[in-house]
Amino acid sequence: MLQGLFNKGKLIFMRLSLFLLVFFLLSCGPSKRGAEPGDSTGNLISVGLDAPGTESIITCWGVGRIDLGDDLDAIIEKFGPERVTQDSLYQEGMFQGLITVVGKGTPEEVIVRWEENKPPFKNIRFIEIEKVDSPYQFANGIKIGTSMAEIVKLNGGNAVRFYGFGWDYAGTFANFDGGKLEGDIPCFGGVFAPGDQASSELPAGLNGDKKLSSDHPDLKGLNLKLVKIRIMNK
Repeated sequence: MLQGLFNKGKLIFMRLSLFLLVFFLLSCGPSKRGAEPGDSTGNLISVGLDAPGTESIITCWGVGRIDLGDDLDAIIEKFGPERVTQDSLYQEGMFQGLITVVGKGTPEEVIVRWEENKPPFKNIRFIEIEKVDSPYQFANGIKIGTSMAEIVKLNGGNAVRFYGFGWDYAGTFANFDGGKLEGDIPCFGGVFAPGDQASSELPAGLNGDKKLSSDHPDLKGLNLKLVKIRIMNK
Protein backbone atom coordinates (compact mmCIF):
# COMPACT_ATOMS: atom_id res chain seq x y z
CA MET A 1 0.00 0.00 0.00
CA LEU A 2 2.82 2.42 0.95
CA GLN A 3 4.61 1.60 -2.30
CA GLY A 4 1.44 2.34 -4.27
CA LEU A 5 1.04 5.72 -2.55
CA PHE A 6 4.71 6.48 -3.24
CA ASN A 7 4.34 5.67 -6.94
CA LYS A 8 1.22 7.83 -7.31
CA GLY A 9 2.94 10.67 -5.46
CA LYS A 10 5.91 10.40 -7.79
CA LEU A 11 3.63 10.58 -10.84
CA ILE A 12 1.93 13.71 -9.51
CA PHE A 13 5.32 15.32 -8.84
CA MET A 14 6.58 14.49 -12.36
CA ARG A 15 3.44 15.90 -14.01
CA LEU A 16 3.72 19.09 -11.94
CA SER A 17 7.39 19.41 -12.91
CA LEU A 18 6.51 19.09 -16.60
CA PHE A 19 3.76 21.72 -16.30
CA LEU A 20 6.14 24.14 -14.57
CA LEU A 21 8.81 23.55 -17.23
CA VAL A 22 6.38 24.26 -20.09
CA PHE A 23 5.06 27.33 -18.26
CA PHE A 24 8.62 28.60 -17.69
CA LEU A 25 9.58 28.13 -21.34
CA LEU A 26 6.41 29.88 -22.52
CA SER A 27 7.11 32.77 -20.14
CA CYS A 28 10.79 33.15 -21.00
CA GLY A 29 10.74 32.26 -24.69
CA PRO A 30 11.20 34.83 -27.46
CA SER A 31 8.41 37.39 -27.55
CA LYS A 32 9.39 39.69 -30.40
CA ARG A 33 9.69 39.14 -34.12
CA GLY A 34 10.23 41.22 -37.18
CA ALA A 35 7.47 42.63 -39.31
CA GLU A 36 5.60 40.14 -41.47
CA PRO A 37 2.81 40.53 -44.04
CA GLY A 38 -0.18 41.91 -42.18
CA ASP A 39 1.99 42.86 -39.18
CA SER A 40 3.64 46.25 -39.51
CA THR A 41 3.09 47.53 -35.99
CA GLY A 42 6.29 46.20 -34.40
CA ASN A 43 4.27 45.23 -31.31
CA LEU A 44 5.46 42.46 -29.06
CA ILE A 45 3.92 39.16 -30.17
CA SER A 46 3.83 36.05 -28.03
CA VAL A 47 5.54 33.07 -29.69
CA GLY A 48 4.40 29.65 -28.49
CA LEU A 49 6.34 26.40 -28.35
CA ASP A 50 6.12 23.73 -31.02
CA ALA A 51 5.83 21.17 -28.22
CA PRO A 52 2.30 20.05 -27.29
CA GLY A 53 0.47 21.34 -24.25
CA THR A 54 0.37 19.30 -21.08
CA GLU A 55 -3.14 18.01 -21.90
CA SER A 56 -1.95 16.30 -25.09
CA ILE A 57 1.59 15.27 -24.23
CA ILE A 58 2.79 11.66 -23.96
CA THR A 59 5.38 10.92 -21.29
CA CYS A 60 6.73 7.81 -19.62
CA TRP A 61 4.17 8.24 -16.86
CA GLY A 62 1.02 8.80 -18.89
CA VAL A 63 -0.94 9.99 -21.91
CA GLY A 64 -2.61 13.34 -21.41
CA ARG A 65 -4.54 13.15 -18.13
CA ILE A 66 -4.27 9.37 -17.79
CA ASP A 67 -1.40 8.19 -15.59
CA LEU A 68 0.13 4.73 -15.54
CA GLY A 69 -0.54 4.79 -11.80
CA ASP A 70 -4.31 5.28 -12.21
CA ASP A 71 -6.87 2.60 -11.45
CA LEU A 72 -10.29 2.40 -13.13
CA ASP A 73 -11.99 4.48 -10.43
CA ALA A 74 -9.44 7.27 -10.88
CA ILE A 75 -10.01 7.34 -14.65
CA ILE A 76 -13.79 7.50 -14.23
CA GLU A 77 -13.39 10.32 -11.71
CA LYS A 78 -11.26 12.30 -14.18
CA PHE A 79 -13.44 11.88 -17.28
CA GLY A 80 -16.90 10.93 -16.01
CA PRO A 81 -18.65 7.57 -16.53
CA GLU A 82 -20.24 8.71 -19.81
CA ARG A 83 -16.80 8.90 -21.48
CA VAL A 84 -15.41 5.62 -20.13
CA THR A 85 -16.43 2.27 -21.66
CA GLN A 86 -15.34 -1.34 -21.35
CA ASP A 87 -14.53 -3.43 -24.45
CA SER A 88 -13.27 -6.94 -25.11
CA LEU A 89 -9.69 -7.58 -26.25
CA TYR A 90 -8.90 -10.42 -28.64
CA GLN A 91 -5.44 -11.56 -29.74
CA GLU A 92 -4.76 -14.42 -32.15
CA GLY A 93 -8.53 -14.96 -32.20
CA MET A 94 -8.72 -15.59 -28.46
CA PHE A 95 -10.38 -13.49 -25.77
CA GLN A 96 -7.69 -11.88 -23.61
CA GLY A 97 -9.73 -9.79 -21.21
CA LEU A 98 -11.36 -6.37 -20.95
CA ILE A 99 -9.92 -3.01 -21.89
CA THR A 100 -11.05 0.46 -20.90
CA VAL A 101 -11.62 3.03 -23.65
CA VAL A 102 -11.75 6.74 -22.86
CA GLY A 103 -13.40 9.01 -25.42
CA LYS A 104 -14.29 6.14 -27.73
CA GLY A 105 -14.64 7.15 -31.37
CA THR A 106 -13.12 10.62 -30.90
CA PRO A 107 -9.64 11.85 -31.87
CA GLU A 108 -8.79 11.86 -28.15
CA GLU A 109 -9.58 8.14 -27.77
CA VAL A 110 -7.23 6.36 -25.36
CA ILE A 111 -7.16 2.62 -24.69
CA VAL A 112 -6.10 1.22 -21.32
CA ARG A 113 -4.99 -2.42 -20.99
CA TRP A 114 -5.07 -3.77 -17.46
CA GLU A 115 -2.90 -6.35 -15.74
CA GLU A 116 -6.12 -7.84 -14.36
CA ASN A 117 -8.50 -9.80 -16.64
CA LYS A 118 -11.51 -9.12 -14.42
CA PRO A 119 -12.60 -6.43 -11.93
CA PRO A 120 -11.37 -4.71 -9.89
CA PHE A 121 -9.00 -3.04 -12.37
CA LYS A 122 -6.16 -1.57 -10.35
CA ASN A 123 -2.94 -1.84 -12.38
CA ILE A 124 -2.36 -0.58 -15.90
CA ARG A 125 -0.28 -2.76 -18.22
CA PHE A 126 -0.08 -0.17 -21.00
CA ILE A 127 -1.83 2.87 -22.46
CA GLU A 128 -2.42 2.98 -26.22
CA ILE A 129 -3.52 5.44 -28.90
CA GLU A 130 -4.21 4.73 -32.59
CA LYS A 131 -6.50 7.41 -34.05
CA VAL A 132 -5.03 9.01 -37.19
CA ASP A 133 -6.02 12.47 -35.93
CA SER A 134 -5.00 11.86 -32.32
CA PRO A 135 -3.68 15.06 -30.69
CA TYR A 136 -1.28 13.20 -28.38
CA GLN A 137 2.45 13.27 -28.99
CA PHE A 138 5.82 13.04 -27.24
CA ALA A 139 7.73 16.27 -26.56
CA ASN A 140 10.14 15.32 -29.38
CA GLY A 141 7.24 15.28 -31.87
CA ILE A 142 6.68 11.53 -32.24
CA LYS A 143 2.97 10.90 -32.81
CA ILE A 144 0.59 8.73 -34.83
CA GLY A 145 1.70 9.01 -38.47
CA THR A 146 5.35 9.79 -37.75
CA SER A 147 7.50 8.11 -40.38
CA MET A 148 10.13 5.50 -39.61
CA ALA A 149 12.71 7.79 -41.23
CA GLU A 150 11.89 10.57 -38.75
CA ILE A 151 12.13 8.19 -35.79
CA VAL A 152 15.49 6.84 -36.99
CA LYS A 153 16.74 10.41 -37.19
CA LEU A 154 15.55 11.13 -33.62
CA ASN A 155 17.24 7.87 -32.58
CA GLY A 156 20.60 9.33 -33.54
CA GLY A 157 20.69 7.46 -36.83
CA ASN A 158 20.47 4.04 -35.20
CA ALA A 159 18.12 1.54 -36.84
CA VAL A 160 14.79 0.67 -35.21
CA ARG A 161 13.89 -2.99 -34.81
CA PHE A 162 10.36 -4.38 -35.12
CA TYR A 163 8.54 -7.63 -35.93
CA GLY A 164 7.62 -8.80 -39.41
CA PHE A 165 4.26 -8.30 -41.09
CA GLY A 166 1.42 -10.66 -41.99
CA TRP A 167 0.51 -11.99 -38.53
CA ASP A 168 -1.19 -10.85 -35.31
CA TYR A 169 1.83 -8.89 -34.04
CA ALA A 170 2.68 -7.38 -37.44
CA GLY A 171 4.92 -4.35 -37.26
CA THR A 172 5.18 -4.39 -33.45
CA PHE A 173 8.09 -2.33 -32.13
CA ALA A 174 10.94 -4.37 -30.63
CA ASN A 175 13.70 -1.93 -29.61
CA PHE A 176 15.76 1.14 -30.52
CA ASP A 177 18.92 -0.91 -30.98
CA GLY A 178 20.88 1.10 -28.41
CA GLY A 179 20.01 4.46 -29.99
CA LYS A 180 19.25 7.80 -28.36
CA LEU A 181 15.53 7.12 -27.94
CA GLU A 182 16.26 4.08 -25.82
CA GLY A 183 17.25 6.46 -23.04
CA ASP A 184 14.84 9.27 -23.92
CA ILE A 185 11.61 7.21 -24.00
CA PRO A 186 12.32 3.76 -22.48
CA CYS A 187 8.57 3.25 -22.00
CA PHE A 188 7.88 3.41 -25.76
CA GLY A 189 5.97 0.73 -27.61
CA GLY A 190 4.03 0.79 -30.83
CA VAL A 191 3.17 -0.65 -34.22
CA PHE A 192 4.46 0.29 -37.68
CA ALA A 193 2.68 -0.25 -40.99
CA PRO A 194 3.73 0.27 -44.61
CA GLY A 195 1.71 3.02 -46.29
CA ASP A 196 -1.37 1.60 -48.01
CA GLN A 197 0.33 -1.59 -49.15
CA ALA A 198 -1.26 -4.84 -47.93
CA SER A 199 1.06 -7.33 -46.21
CA SER A 200 0.25 -9.93 -48.89
CA GLU A 201 1.94 -7.66 -51.44
CA LEU A 202 5.14 -7.29 -49.42
CA PRO A 203 8.30 -9.26 -50.16
CA ALA A 204 8.10 -12.64 -48.38
CA GLY A 205 11.21 -11.82 -46.38
CA LEU A 206 9.32 -9.08 -44.51
CA ASN A 207 6.51 -11.31 -43.26
CA GLY A 208 6.27 -13.57 -40.23
CA ASP A 209 7.38 -13.91 -36.62
CA LYS A 210 10.88 -12.44 -36.84
CA LYS A 211 12.64 -9.19 -36.06
CA LEU A 212 13.37 -6.76 -38.86
CA SER A 213 15.61 -3.72 -38.93
CA SER A 214 14.51 -0.38 -40.37
CA ASP A 215 17.54 -0.44 -42.69
CA HIS A 216 16.42 -3.70 -44.36
CA PRO A 217 16.82 -3.18 -48.14
CA ASP A 218 13.34 -4.56 -48.90
CA LEU A 219 11.77 -1.75 -46.85
CA LYS A 220 12.88 0.98 -49.23
CA GLY A 221 9.95 2.84 -50.70
CA LEU A 222 7.38 1.35 -48.30
CA ASN A 223 7.09 4.57 -46.25
CA LEU A 224 6.67 2.88 -42.87
CA LYS A 225 4.65 4.94 -40.39
CA LEU A 226 3.71 4.67 -36.74
CA VAL A 227 0.06 3.57 -36.48
CA LYS A 228 -0.11 2.77 -32.75
CA ILE A 229 1.70 4.15 -29.72
CA ARG A 230 1.88 2.34 -26.40
CA ILE A 231 3.55 3.35 -23.19
CA MET A 232 4.13 0.87 -20.40
CA ASN A 233 5.88 0.44 -17.10
CA LYS A 234 9.39 -0.97 -17.57
